[in-house]
This record gives sequence, C-alpha cells and structure tokens, in this order.
Amino acid sequence: MAAAADGEAMLEVGGWQIAATVTAVTDASMIDAVSQAFLRKYAGSPYAKSIVAPDTLPTTLRLDPK
Repeated sequence: MAAAADGEAMLEVGGWQIAATVTAVTDASMIDAVSQAFLRKYAGSPYAKSIVAPDTLPTTLRLDPK
C-alpha cells in the first residue's frame, strides 16, 4: 500500500483533489471507536463485518488534509 509506505495520499472528492497525510492508527481504543462508527453507518451492508474483522484492524489509517 503506497499511501501507508510514503505517508501521503491524494483524494478526489466531488471533483476536488485533496492532498492528505497518512498515519497508521495504533491506539486500540481509537480503532474500536472507528470500527463501531463504521458498523453503525453500514449496518445494512453484508460486507461491514468483514471490514472490521480482527485481521484487518491493523491496517486502519488516518487521513488528514495537508
């Protein structure tokens, strides 16, 4: 994953390009909070639980605009 390796990403949102800094999230309580919010938002999706499976949680990233 290039973004995690070099700490940078370019997001495209609504026709806008936004440069972002990428940081790995290692705080367990933050990962849990993000996972719970994700599950609430996508409760109806059959894929939601696979996104927050224990083996995927270490890949959680934070994106901050530059």
